[in-house]
Amino acid sequence: RRIINFTLASPQNQGIFPSLYDVNKKSWVGSLWKFPMDHYNPDSTALYWNWTDGSYQTSAASVTAGYLMMYRRTCEDHPKIIPFVTRYADFLIRNMQANGCVAEWFDQDLKSAPSMQWNANGGAHIWVLAELYKATNEKKYLDAAKKMASFMTTEVLPLQKWFDFETFYSCAVKKETFFDERTGQFPANNMSISWALEGFASLYEA
Repeated sequence: RRIINFTLASPQNQGIFPSLYDVNKKSWVGSLWKFPMDHYNPDSTALYWNWTDGSYQTSAASVTAGYLMMYRRTCEDHPKIIPFVTRYADFLIRNMQANGCVAEWFDQDLKSAPSMQWNANGGAHIWVLAELYKATNEKKYLDAAKKMASFMTTEVLPLQKWFDFETFYSCAVKKETFFDERTGQFPANNMSISWALEGFASLYEA
């Protein structure tokens, strides 16, 4: 319960919330990443480490919100979980692109970062929206989850383009335009695949 209360204390900005807490400074940090928004080059790794404010990361927020909903379903109905997750789900819906994808990062002014506008993190978002629909019966969350699932099945699955932040910006940094000519494959990462399993399973149940 202390962990849940701590998570729910994360300050929301029109629904989205920081991913990290700096225990030394006793302050929340958006994520470990920040973008030089004014000179982004899609063929370079323009994102850099930041320990001050960082950018809001939608995949981290969705995984957190998904586990909050799991706690509610399997442990207890904490009265603050639904309002917290509802505000975040509404942020996802407002910022969903026409193709059903949500950008990976947003700056402090909630402007989406140019990096990873196209990504395969949708499974985490589908998980949140489908779980919220099952808890509230609000059809807009089911409709949004279906639209995100359509993006995943039409644009991600056919070519196995499992693009998440780990694919490009973690241990094996590479350009977002990377393609392996030898094997004819796009780069892929298991993190977005595991989120897709959670999202599709929850949407199936819904």
